[in-house]
Amino acid sequence: MPMSFYRSKIILLTSALVVGFLGTSANAVTYPDKVSVKPSESDFMVSLWAVNPDTFERTHQVCSGVLLSSQILLTAAHCVIDDQNIVAVLGQTNTTDRAESISIYKWKIHPRYSRITNQNDIALGILNFPSRHMVGNYMNFSKKFIKGKTRIYGWGIDQNEMDNGSLMSVLQDDYSASAKKYYPSFNSQTMIAGGHYNSVEKTFAGACHGDSGGPLLSSDGTNYSLIGLVSYGSALGCDVKRPTVYTKVYYYLTYISDSINELRKDLLNGKTFIPQLDTFTRIPGTSVYLPPQAGPYGYYTNAPVQTGGGVKSPDINAIMFQTYAGAGNPYGINFYLTNTNDLCVEKQKGSWIIQISTSDKQLVDLQFNINPVSGCYGIDNVEYNRAVIVKSPPAQTYCGSPTLKPWKLKPEDVGVNVFSFGFDKGCIGAAKTIWIRVFHGIQGDGGDLEPGLDMWAGPFSTAIM
Repeated sequence: MPMSFYRSKIILLTSALVVGFLGTSANAVTYPDKVSVKPSESDFMVSLWAVNPDTFERTHQVCSGVLLSSQILLTAAHCVIDDQNIVAVLGQTNTTDRAESISIYKWKIHPRYSRITNQNDIALGILNFPSRHMVGNYMNFSKKFIKGKTRIYGWGIDQNEMDNGSLMSVLQDDYSASAKKYYPSFNSQTMIAGGHYNSVEKTFAGACHGDSGGPLLSSDGTNYSLIGLVSYGSALGCDVKRPTVYTKVYYYLTYISDSINELRKDLLNGKTFIPQLDTFTRIPGTSVYLPPQAGPYGYYTNAPVQTGGGVKSPDINAIMFQTYAGAGNPYGINFYLTNTNDLCVEKQKGSWIIQISTSDKQLVDLQFNINPVSGCYGIDNVEYNRAVIVKSPPAQTYCGSPTLKPWKLKPEDVGVNVFSFGFDKGCIGAAKTIWIRVFHGIQGDGGDLEPGLDMWAGPFSTAIM
């Protein structure tokens, strides 16, 4: 009876990394028999995307993987050994979707992974937050193909190097017995070769650019069993003259179990507070926004975010969006810090990047920065003309320079632990909801990006009382 882990989703990405002389990392489905797999038919799929570490914006799809539990993912080592600025994206119907994006706390790459031989091409990661795309059954592990019921799934290009942005799939047969003919260093103990051969055209359907780290799954019609992870293919990239080579997952069950325990221990030791995702971010595409509350001056919506997890100072613990009636700026954002910070250090070494999106798309529609200057902040003193707008509002309407006000929660607090930013309607146009992301750093003492790499807090209603 195969071992099993609680089954969630599976993660897909793209990678064109050259892996020695044996071949390139295999990525996307060639000759798919399903050219547009519905999310309801593939709730196990997830994409891994690279993120620009300076702008925090999603750049390109990297690879694929399997979410073994709501917070643990499995992928290929070659996908993550170089670029750690990677996030997991779940529930996409198209590669242009923002979908549910979750940052990754830590990777564990197999210590004996080799780029030259492609041995041990396997890695695990732990997400900063449990995904909401869990399903109520188990992902089994199996050693065997089920003829006519074993498939690869992928987001990448097909044999014509075309990308329709949809998830594709194709049946696979076991070609491990003949793999040495195509790959002299093929190891049948740790690898599987798969493909779907067309004897008339003499071509293999399998992986191409866009599937590395993705799953080879068999199904009995009810449950899925994970057999392999896409590892490498032909040295000619999408040459369809050879089968695809997969990492044999069953061989690594002990490594997987030990790595999961280690990753969970690391997260626990980081003393990380992990709020429920629905309290600070909703899945894009729904009409539901974070519930506002009525206050003395208007509406406010509080969104708790992750704290701890190895972050030093500053550490943001909540984001609040407010709307005000009457004179002055109608919108405000409060950022609450876990610890108080020195007023002079904050002004001389502190920096802020505030990003706002006015849609469900993965776009920054407005960004303003606060850069270090000489002097010290004054408690409750509003700072004007400090914000540098580096990205204009989407409608190109006038956006007055946002204001900054540092303050503290209690009179006995030393220093400052809250920053408020005010801005006018021209900064967001006619948007009825907005999404917020922020980075706050102290030179020499690190920084904190909330709610996380490629993640957004929201949506917040812009309705004014």
